[in-house]
Amino acid sequence: MGRFARVATAISAVGLVVLGGAAAAPPEEPPGLSIAANASGSVSAVVADSVCEQARGRSGERGPCAAEATAGATAAMAATPAQLKADGDLVSASGRKLAAYIETTPVGTIWTRTWWQETRGLYYINWWEKHTGRIYWHTGGTHVWSTGGAHGYTGRHTCDQGGGIAYDIRVTSCFTERLATNHINEWDYWKVYVFFQGFPISASHNMHASAWGSGNIYFYW
Repeated sequence: MGRFARVATAISAVGLVVLGGAAAAPPEEPPGLSIAANASGSVSAVVADSVCEQARGRSGERGPCAAEATAGATAAMAATPAQLKADGDLVSASGRKLAAYIETTPVGTIWTRTWWQETRGLYYINWWEKHTGRIYWHTGGTHVWSTGGAHGYTGRHTCDQGGGIAYDIRVTSCFTERLATNHINEWDYWKVYVFFQGFPISASHNMHASAWGSGNIYFYW
């Protein structure tokens, strides 16, 4: 079962809580948990947790197993001159630097917003991992910018923000996937390691935020 199918199954099984505004998506944007560019808020769902399932198998109990998936974003704001200067070297999928785009495209506004996405174990082992970022986009919806790696400019993508006691989270990959000039995915892959009742347990997970030139951001687990 694919990532999108798993999310859809989880939502239909346990319900969806949406605290932010629903994104009015153009036809090219796929369905998903989303927060529209002009809205701030958060979305949440419940997804499978293989760490919990392994721990439950060791304990012999029949308790519930799930992970809480949450994400949020701020509303769009016009980028300030200081932000545009600091992040001028950001590159879109077409190779256009933000600074060069501003110089050659004087009409319209460069917008910016921040986002976050988190997964947290609910039962047996309360592990959690979080990644955050900032994007820029142009009024025309043709370009979206973010940093090219795990750590970078203010237009950023940063993983490995989990925490807790008695387990270890190791981020295995954290990157920006540039699919089109107006579409990027911000990926976070990690593995959870824990000793439960004297036995080692580990499981791999991933999540990503999908940002569009409209400023809408979609979240997947």
